[in-house]
Amino acid sequence: MPFDSWSLADLGGSLVQAGTTDEAIARLEDAIRRDPHSPDWYIANLGWAHYLAGDYPAALKVLETLGDPHNLSLIATLVRAGRIDEARMLMTEYAALNPDDNIDLWRRVPLGDESVKQGWIDDLRKASDHDQHN
Repeated sequence: MPFDSWSLADLGGSLVQAGTTDEAIARLEDAIRRDPHSPDWYIANLGWAHYLAGDYPAALKVLETLGDPHNLSLIATLVRAGRIDEARMLMTEYAALNPDDNIDLWRRVPLGDESVKQGWIDDLRKASDHDQHN
């Protein structure tokens, strides 16, 4: 189903994790264009693709349109934007809403590039560390 928005978005999410961010972004943007009422997970995957590609301004622009701001990609991108207090507030709320999701789980998620994965983990840790000053 090459023109189905759901399939395109799902493929885009898989491409993100494989480290093929440019292709993921293209697929996800196409999915969003085809579905003007895209679910948040399309937007979240597009923002995550921009984040993993290192385009933090584009990631922030996309992720700030989410209906629910309790999203790890948004939190990590806020860290990159220097908005640490906002990232920490959202991380505290995210952790309360998702008590089984933690940084140790994200260490096991395969991502295309180990250094990119470590940056992701570090950003999540910065948002979780209330004693750290930036």
